[in-house]
Amino acid sequence: MLTRTRPAILMKKYEYLSCKEGGSGQLDRMFKTPPERRAESLTRITRNAKIYFAVFYADNQTRCKVIYELEPDTVLAEAERQLDRSRNAISHVGFSVGWASRNGRIVYED
Repeated sequence: MLTRTRPAILMKKYEYLSCKEGGSGQLDRMFKTPPERRAESLTRITRNAKIYFAVFYADNQTRCKVIYELEPDTVLAEAERQLDRSRNAISHVGFSVGWASRNGRIVYED
């Protein structure tokens, strides 16, 4: 029996966040509780090789201004911090452009 394996590059996953200038990228419907739902929500971050955050011009939202590359561990730490502080069982976890610029590296700039 012949089995096929997928090349490793095809198995890598990436998450993409985006916003316009002055906005924030977000992961919606992230569970704080119960613990098993929280762990499941956080896999949206941990399953990725990288996370990219694209910022579009406010006056031309089809034109990309900058893209930041973020490490999943960095995004995970911020997501967990926000979930821990949330009063809700389900939250949107937001990442500002300033946060991305401090914690990521620019991989594209217009």
